[in-house]
Parts: sequence; structure tokens; C-alpha cells
Amino acid sequence: MHSAPIRVLACSPRTSGNSDFMVHNFVQGVRGSGGKVEVTYLRDLNILPCNACRYCSENPEGRCILSARDDAEKLFHQLQEAPLVFIAAPIFFYSVPAQFKAFIDRAQHVWVQRERQRATPGWTPPASKPGLLGLVAARTRGDNLFEGSILTLQYFLDLFNIRVVESCRLMGYDGPDDLAGDGVACMRLYELGAKAQALVVENAGRADDI
Repeated sequence: MHSAPIRVLACSPRTSGNSDFMVHNFVQGVRGSGGKVEVTYLRDLNILPCNACRYCSENPEGRCILSARDDAEKLFHQLQEAPLVFIAAPIFFYSVPAQFKAFIDRAQHVWVQRERQRATPGWTPPASKPGLLGLVAARTRGDNLFEGSILTLQYFLDLFNIRVVESCRLMGYDGPDDLAGDGVACMRLYELGAKAQALVVENAGRADDI
């Protein structure tokens, strides 16, 4: 079995709100199935926004000029090492919160590095890993409420060879305790955590067979 824990990225700026409760139930599902999981709260980190300086494009190693000044690089490493990633985030104006989007934009240098790898003769992409999403919105309607965020996250996670295999989308949860009072939604997230652990075990078995 993969020794690294499942990585949970909690992306809400609000403490103890619906997104955090999504994380709580998901984590309980992982642990209830015998898995290891670690949670990173994005609001506790220092993430500087990309300033479009093109340093990563011009640097031979594709490094970000801001990498020594904040926590973004450490978090990118966690995503790369995790056997599975679960992202929990609220939806603001049909998109993810500002700090989370700033973190996503900082992955530009990861894209630069990957494109250079792709141009290397004989390079083969590593095996993909599963990713899961938990998105919660206060709005009670909107056919495309989650679509833009899911597309953004799919392309972002692809940089780390993570494929989104399932997303839990919850609408109409505005107050910080709304989700805590919905037993059905809580059980759905618990079961998603159990599924995450099952996916990790399944992927580890495939790796052992190679």
C-alpha cells in the first residue's frame, strides 16, 4: 500500500463552515476504512499571487521566482506525493475563493516544467492518480453553478497527474452550520472518504502487479 497519506486540501477562508464540515466527514470515512489522511487548510498558508513575470518560462529549470517566499511550493510537493487528493471548496460567484485561485495560478511554473518534459525524447507520463472534489454553494439554483470550477480544477490537477474521478456538489448551504444538520449529505461525504481509501488500495495493488 502507498505509504503517503491521502491529502485533503481545505480551501475555504471561513473556519468551521460547510467546507470544513465536508472535510471532517470525508476524513472520518477514510479513517473508518483504515486509511491515512492529512488535511491542509489553505487559509493557514502564505500564498502569493502569480505576477506574470515569465521568470519560470525564461529560467532553465522552470522555477518560480516566488518559491522561496511563500508556502506554494511545499503544497505542490504534497500534491505530487499524495496517492489521492480531495479538494473541498465553497463556490463564490460561480468560482473558487480568491486564495485558492491564487494558488492555482502559481502552478504556471509546473506547467512550464511539464511541457519541457513532454518535449524530451523518450519521455513517458507517469501513471495518473485519482482526485475527488467536494464543492458547496449557498445558491439553490444554477444549472452551471459548479461547471467552471470543475473545469479549472481538472486542468490544474492534471499538472500533477491527478484525474478527477468524482465530485460531490452541494447546493443551498449558506449558514456555517447548514451542512452539519444534513445527515444524508454527511453520510455521502463519509462514503466518499471510504471510496477514496478503496481507490488508494486498488491503485497500490496495480502498482505491485507491474
